[in-house]
Amino acid sequence: MGKGDWAKRSDEFTGLVRRMLRSEAAGRWSSMSEVRKVLRDFEVAESPNELHRKTARNIYMRIQMCGVEGRKFFERFYENLFSVLPEVKRHFESTDMEGQHRILNDAMDTLLDFCPDSQTAKRKLNSIALRHVTYGLTRHHYTTFLDTLVKTIEEVSEKDPRLLAALRSTLEPGIDFMWNCQEKHQSRGLQTPA
Repeated sequence: MGKGDWAKRSDEFTGLVRRMLRSEAAGRWSSMSEVRKVLRDFEVAESPNELHRKTARNIYMRIQMCGVEGRKFFERFYENLFSVLPEVKRHFESTDMEGQHRILNDAMDTLLDFCPDSQTAKRKLNSIALRHVTYGLTRHHYTTFLDTLVKTIEEVSEKDPRLLAALRSTLEPGIDFMWNCQEKHQSRGLQTPA
């Protein structure tokens, strides 16, 4: 008991759970109502990264849940992206943009959940990076993608600079990882699979 990550974050929470699980009845809480009251007053400390991830996920979920407005977000994002990276637009000339919205949405889910310790997350982002190798993208493209995404979210949904900073700090590690994967693939002369 008390050996997981949650226990390392909070001695108080570890103590609370231990008291709930005591074998001697006299040492346990007298009722679940009492436990509920203690839990209501008790807050487990979350790391800044966890708080930022939760904030970023909430921002993006609000956009996804907006139906027509969510679709306008994607349209506006690509307008903004093509205005700052006009050379990228040619890669989308024969693209089904409905399908592209789904692809971007899946990639965003992966980026929002990215954890450098997760092999599954690394495989997913590596696969996305590999699909982009033949486009000749540079670090600048990846940085501009992130800047444009945050700018578009600010335009259509979220104005609070602190929340936008949380979004950016959540997405940056995944974007950096993708760029590093692509750079590695390019240096080895790898191409995307047929």
